[in-house]
Amino acid sequence: MPPFYKILANNLIANVTNFTVWFAITFWVFLETQSVFATGMIAGVYLVFTAGFGFWFGSIVDHNAKKLAMLGSSVVSGGFYAISLLLVLLEPEGAFTDPYGPYL
Repeated sequence: MPPFYKILANNLIANVTNFTVWFAITFWVFLETQSVFATGMIAGVYLVFTAGFGFWFGSIVDHNAKKLAMLGSSVVSGGFYAISLLLVLLEPEGAFTDPYGPYL
């Protein structure tokens, strides 16, 4: 299989996974808060981050070794997931039910 198709398949899997995770987070926030405002904010943050950082992240990949950039991305993502898990496990009871609270 040519490398282009491997990259295309990898990109497809990564994007579907990313969209699924963000949808799950947005849906979970709605279930916790019953607030459309909170879900709109989550969706808006995703949209702005995707649009705002896409070119910058792309330039990092273009100007560095691909494997190093992908490993760095995986390490940073894993770190953010670990911090998020700690926040969920250590949050006070009901902290995620307030749509205007600092935890969301």
